[in-house]
Amino acid sequence: MNRIMKFLFSSILVLVVSMTTFGQSIKIKKDSTLKKHLIETSVLSPTIGVYQIIYNYNFSNKNAIVFGLAHSNIDHDPNQSLYNSIIVGYRRYFWKHAHIEAQIWIGNNTYTEESENKDYRGYQAFNENRLGYQFNWNLGRITLTVTPHFNFGFWLHKGNKPSSFDNSTFFYPNLLLGVKF
Repeated sequence: MNRIMKFLFSSILVLVVSMTTFGQSIKIKKDSTLKKHLIETSVLSPTIGVYQIIYNYNFSNKNAIVFGLAHSNIDHDPNQSLYNSIIVGYRRYFWKHAHIEAQIWIGNNTYTEESENKDYRGYQAFNENRLGYQFNWNLGRITLTVTPHFNFGFWLHKGNKPSSFDNSTFFYPNLLLGVKF
């Protein structure tokens, strides 16, 4: 029940913020220079053992759909967690290049519990919400991007997880480097 409440709360929060911020009637001019594709990777996440590659498709100048792949190999001394996932999300630009983003990471996880000398395997899902700003440098046909984020996330489904791996929420800064084309 707690997972459902967290998921509903984050979904309602994103909807309310989007509706109140963007609900007004604005005349948007068609931007023929809009670069629809963006590939990003994190520079800070590898320091904690998380590797990700993210593809954004900008279907308008304010909205993007996010797809990606991630692998994590995190040491919880003396235990270990291996996680491979698919990322699906939505990014909404609300002011210039400032944006909010909601992602769901779905995948399989293997926890190695050293004290029991046992592996726990299972499917898991967690939600990651991001608040960030994208800095762009135009280089002709491509644009280089640097995007600092503040991330907040929680588990939606923990699968077969031992009690020693009880990390239900997390907050951390992140920095993404990318290329728009």
